[in-house]
Amino acid sequence: MARNLPQPAVNVIFVDGREVRYQVSRTPRRRVSLSVTDDLSVEVLVPRRMRMTRAQVREFVERHRLWLKHQFEERASRKQIFSDGVLLYRGSPFTISIAAVPNISPTVTPNAVTRTFHVFPDSVQPMAVLKKWLAEQTREYVLTQAEQTAKRLDVSFNRVFIRSSQRWGTCSVKRNLGFNWQLICLPEELAEYVVCHEIAHLEQFNHSKQFWQVVGSLCPDYSSRRAALKQFVPIVSLAPVAVGWR
Repeated sequence: MARNLPQPAVNVIFVDGREVRYQVSRTPRRRVSLSVTDDLSVEVLVPRRMRMTRAQVREFVERHRLWLKHQFEERASRKQIFSDGVLLYRGSPFTISIAAVPNISPTVTPNAVTRTFHVFPDSVQPMAVLKKWLAEQTREYVLTQAEQTAKRLDVSFNRVFIRSSQRWGTCSVKRNLGFNWQLICLPEELAEYVVCHEIAHLEQFNHSKQFWQVVGSLCPDYSSRRAALKQFVPIVSLAPVAVGWR
């Protein structure tokens, strides 16, 4: 009789010559499934009530080699919001320069000419200063854009939240809107699409044909913008940056 799989279990297979480590976790779901995160970690989700040996799990992963290969290739083609001391801002790359200047309140000064963020940090967390500034810029943009778009549909929303999330935007049944603090990093046309998408949910709280018709009334070329948005992935956090420190 097959025994319950010990938790957690980490195993290795090779996909297109690449070593892939996968972790096995129990889940309330009814079916076995694979999950690939943005950092290319692989997880096999096994239903809690299902008896499955490690050999059976490995066979399941082996059967999905081609799917994993496509997932890795798709993620490798994505554009990074933040990498090697460079951060996108409204779609353009900005170099981060951290300056330790006494008697200056923590702030961020963007230079559009040199495409540089001059971060005047507190003594401990300069990247937190930059994140807060970006969140404020996102909130300012979203409030203006959401109000204008809502008027076009003659709908209303309650509150707007700016938060850390793996999604760019959300709309709740309470008519609250939520947006990723990195939204301001996206090209203007993609940030606009995210707002239009969530505002459209205020009229159609689903993804039906009628919903996409509403989106199309706000953003006629939403299909191309939606496809382009998939190339951008929100970062988990802003890692400390050493370059540009002075």
